[in-house]
Amino acid sequence: MILSNKHIALTNYGSIESFQILKDFGATLHHFPMIDIVGNSNVKPFNLSDFDYYIFTSKNGVNAFFNLDFVKEKKINTFCLGEKTKNALVENGVEPVFVSNESYADNLITELLDNQMVVNKRVLLVLGNLADNRIEEALSSICNLIRLNVYHTTLETKKKEEITNFLETKNNITIFTSPSSFRAFTNLYDAEKTNLVSIGTTTSQYIKSSGYVSKITSNEQTYEGISKAIINYYKI
Repeated sequence: MILSNKHIALTNYGSIESFQILKDFGATLHHFPMIDIVGNSNVKPFNLSDFDYYIFTSKNGVNAFFNLDFVKEKKINTFCLGEKTKNALVENGVEPVFVSNESYADNLITELLDNQMVVNKRVLLVLGNLADNRIEEALSSICNLIRLNVYHTTLETKKKEEITNFLETKNNITIFTSPSSFRAFTNLYDAEKTNLVSIGTTTSQYIKSSGYVSKITSNEQTYEGISKAIINYYKI
């Protein structure tokens, strides 16, 4: 199998089930989460009807929002970024009004500007504390938009011997699914000791700005997409 001699580290928070295909192609998987997601306990209850639409950009945002006591089992009108976010909304009983074709914030911005669905509407943008300001900066001129950080991303701060040992193995690969996971990694380990793989252009650009280069960048910003990109790379 084409990945039979490859050791691959996954640095994402949460499940690694979507990376199973790498194992099917022979890779040995290691899960070393570099970040943790913690719900924001300081969110004060508000009337959900105060907003015409809610924008979600990630599964983490959806889950944190619907874990708020005053939100559970309430119906809201939502826009979302990509299929993963849509699936999380559906699991919480909400069918999105609109789903962006791609899993990038810039695509969602362009589509909402083009279709003008949020013009003069009251919109709540649901994010995590480390998300950038692109969406709110782009949409605030056409709607009444408020940002709500429903979760905090915390970085791993303790160095682990098993990761240090992993970096000494041959043919090792490390997958990064966010800039924050790469930041946490480089705070603790030498990124030169592994082949860097990125989930998409945003993370790759962050890696580059930190002085490194991604060996592989996925065209699809999904775990399945990055897995396929690795398989295709080593098929050549």
